[in-house]
Amino acid sequence: MTTSAPRRDLTDRKAVVTGGTHGMGLGIVRALADRGAQVLATGRNQDNVQKANSEFEGNGEVRFVGSDAGSLTEIAELADTVDEHLGDVDYLFVNHGIAELELLPRRIRVNTVAPGFIMTPTMGVKGLTDEQRRDFVEEGNQVTPLRRAGTVGEIAQAALFLAVEATFTTGAEIPVDGGYAQGLVTT
Repeated sequence: MTTSAPRRDLTDRKAVVTGGTHGMGLGIVRALADRGAQVLATGRNQDNVQKANSEFEGNGEVRFVGSDAGSLTEIAELADTVDEHLGDVDYLFVNHGIAELELLPRRIRVNTVAPGFIMTPTMGVKGLTDEQRRDFVEEGNQVTPLRRAGTVGEIAQAALFLAVEATFTTGAEIPVDGGYAQGLVTT
């Protein structure tokens, strides 16, 4: 008989998710919200920000704002927004590169999730037709040892494990790719 640890309640916890308006980032926001966390998420595309805010309308614990991580001005504005709405932050999910060695002396753990073929609206490739997207998914299924694409929920579970449960873990990378990076071959 297999037992799993109870999911840790995140009420009274605060999280920031950059790139949280769609795809894997939005999956992380949903998983945090499901556990009761207060979440501030960002996105560059205003349409995606509005759509995500609509999804969580009525949930005062989740808020989406426009912010471009490539703009120093917008990063500074985001810091002010985080301070105003959340204050201290328990979890930060950055959906792009970050320098771990700069954060370690401040006792900030940095871990990464390395996704493989994940079912997102764009599959990481903009401008695909429906037929091209189907072909791309099929190709991903063929080269992935588990013979399927992953889900944003599976990415969110791995990210929350690293942030919430694996409290003595830093510098780790968890591949969530169905065995692709390990070069596993199935017949």
